[in-house]
Amino acid sequence: MTRNPRIGEPSLSALIGALIGAPGGLIAVGLPLAIAEHDFSLIITVRTLGIAGLLLSAPVGWIVGGQIGPRLGRFFNPRNAEIVGGIIGGLTPALLIFAWAWAMMH
Repeated sequence: MTRNPRIGEPSLSALIGALIGAPGGLIAVGLPLAIAEHDFSLIITVRTLGIAGLLLSAPVGWIVGGQIGPRLGRFFNPRNAEIVGGIIGGLTPALLIFAWAWAMMH
């Protein structure tokens, strides 16, 4: 049965989304620069934007993960659906920030 959760409703998938989105957003800004320059230490050179990425990705990961996880319940068992939904929800804002940072480099 598909469940339609409210926006921001606490769940396992929302928690996982926030926990994956926060560090993902933190490094997603500096990662394109580190890849282009072949120097891993450049990830931390854009600290202010990294903190902004963290502060943006954590709540977005919470909201997106909390919406996707329960809806995947019809394809997987509920626990696996929550985990997969949280991972997808957390990676979504981090990957979008990474794509934006990559585009800003060129």
